[in-house]
Amino acid sequence: HYVPTTREALYDAALTYLLKDAVQQPDCLYLLPPVAELKHLLGSLALWMQDCGVIAAPVEQVHACLQPEVERLNARFGDAYRADALCTHLVAGGSVLCQQGGAYLFTHNSFRDYLIGEQLLKEVGVEPTRAAKMAVQLGDGWWDEAFLFFAIRADGLWFTRFFKALMESPHSELLDEAARGLLLRMVERADPPVTYLRDKLRDRRTNRVRQLLLLECLQVVGSVQAYQAAQEFIRHHRRADSEVLRKAAEVVIRQTSHRKIH
Repeated sequence: HYVPTTREALYDAALTYLLKDAVQQPDCLYLLPPVAELKHLLGSLALWMQDCGVIAAPVEQVHACLQPEVERLNARFGDAYRADALCTHLVAGGSVLCQQGGAYLFTHNSFRDYLIGEQLLKEVGVEPTRAAKMAVQLGDGWWDEAFLFFAIRADGLWFTRFFKALMESPHSELLDEAARGLLLRMVERADPPVTYLRDKLRDRRTNRVRQLLLLECLQVVGSVQAYQAAQEFIRHHRRADSEVLRKAAEVVIRQTSHRKIH
């Protein structure tokens, strides 16, 4: 009787339902950990496969990938789970993980993308290099859907951490149209706080390419704070590049028009 109202809520509900069904199978009692732990294990596996650039991975490698997580699970719950047994029971359920020949893969790529997005949220917070890796991967179609799931679930702190890594990376000056479009879609979904965007924009060390990118993002945010940041930039950077000033004016005009309409 539950109808999800967003895409990410749909995937969360679907995975919870499918994994709960697997856990509650009579032959799986005491053989599978709680659903939340299963999601975490599968998220670790999904991100590991994504980093490896594969949609299917050899059985032995998957067991080796999951075993450290399983050992932490055992230490937490005082159980004796094994990676190979967990995978066997999940495959038997046939809902999220399946086996073809000597390899495991997810039953649907969108399940994998959702789990990767969730895992990226966790890693950006604890793994110092993950945000920098994401900055370089922006625009690589292999990561697009996972990044969108990440953005829509990220709070202001985690999204700002990613955005800061992007602005500090040379890759931010090389984004093609597709990569810029993806970034703007991420900004639209994340609705990040304007503070970092504003401060980076008014930093005189920020070059023209990054200024334009920041202003595009502020335009997508479209809040009063975004309008004020663009207005402040125009007021204090009158000698800036003419294209950058035009883009800043677009942000101001758009917000002004929006306020008049409403």
